[in-house]
Amino acid sequence: LLQILTNTLRSWLVLHLSSVLNLQLATNLFRHLLHLPLSFFEKRHMGDIVSRFGSLHQLRELLTNSLIEALIDGLMACAVLVLLFVYQPVLASVVLAAVLLYALLRFVFYSALKQCTEQSIVAQAKEQSGFMESVRAIQSVQLFSKQSQRLSLWQNQYSDAVDQQFRLGRWQLSLQAVHQLLFGVEHIVVIYLAALAVLDNAFSVGMLFAFASYKSQFTQRAAAFIDHWVEFSMLELHLQWLADIALTETEKSGENQPYLQLQGHIELRDLNFRQAEQDPWLFQQLNFQLSPGESVAIVGPSGVGKTSLLKIMLGLATAQQGKVLIDGMELASFGMQHYRSQIAAVMQNDQLLSGSVMDNISFFSPKPDLPHLMHCAELAAIHQDIVAMPMGYNTLIGDMGSALSGGQKQRLLIARALYHRPRLLLLDEATSHLDLMLEARVNQAIRQLKITRLIVAHRPDTILTADRILLLQQGQLTDITKEFHQLHSLPQSLSHAE
Repeated sequence: LLQILTNTLRSWLVLHLSSVLNLQLATNLFRHLLHLPLSFFEKRHMGDIVSRFGSLHQLRELLTNSLIEALIDGLMACAVLVLLFVYQPVLASVVLAAVLLYALLRFVFYSALKQCTEQSIVAQAKEQSGFMESVRAIQSVQLFSKQSQRLSLWQNQYSDAVDQQFRLGRWQLSLQAVHQLLFGVEHIVVIYLAALAVLDNAFSVGMLFAFASYKSQFTQRAAAFIDHWVEFSMLELHLQWLADIALTETEKSGENQPYLQLQGHIELRDLNFRQAEQDPWLFQQLNFQLSPGESVAIVGPSGVGKTSLLKIMLGLATAQQGKVLIDGMELASFGMQHYRSQIAAVMQNDQLLSGSVMDNISFFSPKPDLPHLMHCAELAAIHQDIVAMPMGYNTLIGDMGSALSGGQKQRLLIARALYHRPRLLLLDEATSHLDLMLEARVNQAIRQLKITRLIVAHRPDTILTADRILLLQQGQLTDITKEFHQLHSLPQSLSHAE
């Protein structure tokens, strides 16, 4: 009865500690992950991040179940070892020698086992990345009939993961065989020596059975303790895997700084920026000013850094040199969290989330302002489309807005940005999927809001809604407002003349 109560209490304690620790660790790590800079996610595969986060499970298992078991096994082994030496020091020395030899063997093979475990973790991360990549790009895969190619690629990655897991399992089976062989030989030697002691009347039969029972307890507990020690040593691998997330510095939110109301004056001063150290400079000594209430369009060939410039203004990217001034204050001094709470943006790679249309426009606000939400949908020319849906604003859309057309997604993203009541609105090709009539409606509605706007676009109709037009080329901004208007008014003049 006592053993049942002890085991039940131990199991309940492990379960409780495991649940609490798992919740605390996972919450803290995910909170940290969500506050990492955008560059962290841009440089890593999704499967790699998921795999690293999954290492938390191994950490939690070791810190709860294995830790408690290791403590119990260690204490029990020490207590039983004392009893063995009290019974028969010579036989106890033989048993202890076998345990020490087992510990030595585990230490000798530790490096090989560690390397094999690490290769298995990396192979599984690659397989997860390949799987997610294929699923996310399923439309392109089917369009180009590349199912066989993607299957072959994933199959190779999966085979590699299985092979690495097989190698790891083979090592573990070998160690298990060594364990059984070593302690089997030890058992034979001990029983032989004990039998000789019984024949010499130095040991009674009862003492032999008692010693054998204690010996079995000691070897089991000691071997289990050594195995747990190896597991804790392997914990270094999972900690290194998690460290890529946990030790990366988060964005400085500035939430403790006093709240300042944004007026809308943005200045870039002597800005130098490139994506990586080996890449060419996108901007060098770039200067730019955006006045409150002004609308500026930035144009230029693809790849010159228009999106990067917007990311710098949004605080999503950091320039190597130069300053980003918000109402005359450096962005860090203004406070990133306060700044972003007063601005909004529609970027090229923005995504919708699984939920209702209302959830996505309000960004899952617990108490959405429905009249304002519908007004924003009307400004984005998406209200009629939503009303025509089966459940209106409660219509569910899938991950990444999979049930919507490209134009509908863009208009929902614009409505989401406007719902935020921004003082500064940044649009990066936000209407590129709209037809000319819808684009004109959306541009006119946004223009009437009288908020500070920065637009990156290629379509002339959108560009012409701006007060100033700047050309980004060779790392510098040049005002081409007059030339652009003249160029696009010429075809209209010729048309009227005809």
